Amino acid sequence: MLKRDEKNRFLPMEKEEYVEHVKKRLRGSVIMNKNGCWIWQKQLHYHYPYGITTFTENGRKSKQPAHRVSYKVFVGKIPKGLYILHQCDEPRCINPDHLHAGTQKQNMKEMRERNRANDKSRGKKGSKHGMSKLTEEDIPKIKELYKSGMSGTKIAKIYGVNNTMIYFILNGKNWTHVKEDEFDKD
Repeated sequence: MLKRDEKNRFLPMEKEEYVEHVKKRLRGSVIMNKNGCWIWQKQLHYHYPYGITTFTENGRKSKQPAHRVSYKVFVGKIPKGLYILHQCDEPRCINPDHLHAGTQKQNMKEMRERNRANDKSRGKKGSKHGMSKLTEEDIPKIKELYKSGMSGTKIAKIYGVNNTMIYFILNGKNWTHVKEDEFDKD
């Protein structure tokens, strides 16, 4: 837990000062939607739609889910063995008012009660997946925009997705089922 002085040297931070620093950093990494969700705009987990952030705890720096860090700094310690669940059903939300501690069993029960069980989308690719914001037609356009010099961040804003998604598309980690020439107009 370090901060920099006027000569850009690192200085130790008090715990309370660090917590305030993290709160400010978290608030600056979100946009608020109409439901009051704080939607994480930085790094996402490579497989799940949760935000990831760096957090120092007990002298150890590690990458942790952003919603868990938010709960820790705004609400308090996470009880041992519990998960942090989203009342709003938005996995990228880090609003502490939308988070609560619970068991995995509770999480699965809430998922079924709210029809959040994404079974219909399981195994489906691209626009056929229920949570997709993009279509197969968007992928070549995204690649073309990037080739023309537009930044991944700007492309992400245009399409309403996280810049990590754009990075994955450009580097062949997501949307690999879309062939380069599939949507070319001759």
